[in-house]
Amino acid sequence: MQLFRLSVAPVFFVLALVNAAFQGHTVHMMGEASITVLGFIVSPGLVQVFTSMWLMYALMGVAHLTPWVSLCRPSAASETEF
Repeated sequence: MQLFRLSVAPVFFVLALVNAAFQGHTVHMMGEASITVLGFIVSPGLVQVFTSMWLMYALMGVAHLTPWVSLCRPSAASETEF
């Protein structure tokens, strides 16, 4: 079970890198016109960054870093031995 918990974050980071590398090679269905979001004019390039899959995979990788943090953190039992 611990091996599965440790393998989730690296898989998400690899998926983020692969999607970021091929982002320019994909066909986007957006036009070149500006987009209005909540009354603000936003460029299509900015919208593509925040709607792309690499950002979602990177955030999921960060969300699943807890097993790695707990693995790297010194345990409370080793601190009480001194």
